[in-house]
Amino acid sequence: MLQSTSEPAIMAPRPGEVPSPLRLWSGRLAHFFRQKPMGAFGLVVVVALLFCAIFASVIAPYDYTERSGQALTGPSADHIFGTDKLGRDMFSRVIYGARATVKIGLGAAALATFTALVAGLTSGFIGGWYDAIVQRLVDTFMSLPGIVIVLSVVAFAGGGEGTTILVLGLLAAPGMSRVIRGATLQVRGQPYIEAARAMSASTPRLILRHTLPNITAPTIVVGTLAIGNAILAEAALSFLGFGVNPPTPSWGQELNASGRQYMQIAPWLAIFPGVAISLTVFSFNMLGDALRDVMDPRLRNT
Repeated sequence: MLQSTSEPAIMAPRPGEVPSPLRLWSGRLAHFFRQKPMGAFGLVVVVALLFCAIFASVIAPYDYTERSGQALTGPSADHIFGTDKLGRDMFSRVIYGARATVKIGLGAAALATFTALVAGLTSGFIGGWYDAIVQRLVDTFMSLPGIVIVLSVVAFAGGGEGTTILVLGLLAAPGMSRVIRGATLQVRGQPYIEAARAMSASTPRLILRHTLPNITAPTIVVGTLAIGNAILAEAALSFLGFGVNPPTPSWGQELNASGRQYMQIAPWLAIFPGVAISLTVFSFNMLGDALRDVMDPRLRNT
């Protein structure tokens, strides 16, 4: 017996039907996974990193300060990443270390993006003497040795997450502002900006309503790439003893605290935090490159 054909189709929308936001975004995500497999890999790793940072207390089998076994034991069923010199579970410390990584990486990138957006957007749109002054300040900051400034400020003000976020964010902002300024200069010469100016639109309205939405794509891209750079810089600072203060775990701190000292007899102490750092930075860079290709119309077909 034939089934009735009066029921509407489920998979394909009807002609003229507006697809739901969920279907629209799922289609875009599937297209992104097909066209940019490395960017999709980076996205998956980033999501997993955020998940570990948020639910570290649930995922980690032990507390990061708990001495759960003998010191310097290799990977086993009870301690899949082994234990450190104090008998603490390395897998738990790597999982908890993701919290500091996410907090500093996102915080420094957010501060850098906001500062660069204000400087680059206003400098590129207003131009004139204001642009000249801002760009000379940018040149001055970019000419200073970044690692020397970071070490000096952190050594003077003390380590910690707040100081690290502030220093890394402000140091990354000048280079990002150059990219945002270049995008602003391209948008400023567009006909719709001239039309809005002819209609007596104020400068703040031209900047916020007509220019800012059209430079969102490059801003997101440089912000994503800045996260990976901030994570790498934080790991270097923690390795040198100027980053996150103990006993809070950090991947760079683990490399210095036990990994460097016991490299020959317990190489897992350096391997697992090092792999975590490398994989995270690589994933953010791949995601940033993919977002650049997707958001820039000139690169979509390359």
